Amino acid sequence: MNEEQRKFTDLSTRKQLREVVTHVNALQLHLVRHGSELAHDPLTDPSIHGILQEIDHKLDWMADTGHFPGRLPRWKDAYDTIVKMFHSKTARKAILAATNNLWHDMAERAEISVREENFIVRTDDRTTPAGPAFPCDIVLDNIRSAFNTGSIIRSADGFGVHGVFLTGITADTNNPKVQKTAMGAIAGVSIQRHTSLHTLIREKKAAGSTIYALETVEGSGNLMCEKFSYPMCLLLGNEEYGIPEDYLSAADRIIHIPMYGLKNSFNVGVSCAIVLYAARQQWDSDKTSLQ
Repeated sequence: MNEEQRKFTDLSTRKQLREVVTHVNALQLHLVRHGSELAHDPLTDPSIHGILQEIDHKLDWMADTGHFPGRLPRWKDAYDTIVKMFHSKTARKAILAATNNLWHDMAERAEISVREENFIVRTDDRTTPAGPAFPCDIVLDNIRSAFNTGSIIRSADGFGVHGVFLTGITADTNNPKVQKTAMGAIAGVSIQRHTSLHTLIREKKAAGSTIYALETVEGSGNLMCEKFSYPMCLLLGNEEYGIPEDYLSAADRIIHIPMYGLKNSFNVGVSCAIVLYAARQQWDSDKTSLQ
């Protein structure tokens, strides 16, 4: 037994595990920060090779001490799988997912508090849109929650919306809460501040857009039965007070999402995504049928 192993085995059971967790975390952070720079054979990266050696040695030392007999074989198998993934040149995203899963399993047993930053985002965003633009604008009027605004911007990017217009008290894109829930989608969407909703509606109508107001009012059309006209403009109002009557009367169509539970409506961000899905699906279907 060398000096490093002796010092490790002298630690308490929890401290031993926490040392291993630290190395697993170092591995996943290295993959996140330097993944695009990895060599064709990642195991030739001195940092990755050194971290894997530390994990391997300390898992073996823990086995020698007889700690965690129920979980250690599972952790060892997960580690061996990660090493095999490196050898087979598996996609970085898959290796990162396996490493993050191992970290969470071990951190839970080591009684380490899991924070938001410990959840590694396992996705690779594109540098160009995956599909054609969608002839739809969104108008956010007096949206109280900046988190809702950011969520809607992310949905707008996901469905390929043409543009988002902010009116009233709706937060701007420099608001940290908007940026947090938009998750980087701000760069992929045309977003403009407009001082007058009345003028904006008039301009959109003059440009040929059909104005759809999403509101739960008497006589509104059921989204499930709606046949959308394009280009379209979706108007969303305040979470509590909705869209003012004078702007509702200016809309070409008022639609609602049918509800089957106790509540009268969904969160505005969820509602927006539902309508965009329905509208985009119709538009894609109409395009396909004309080909």
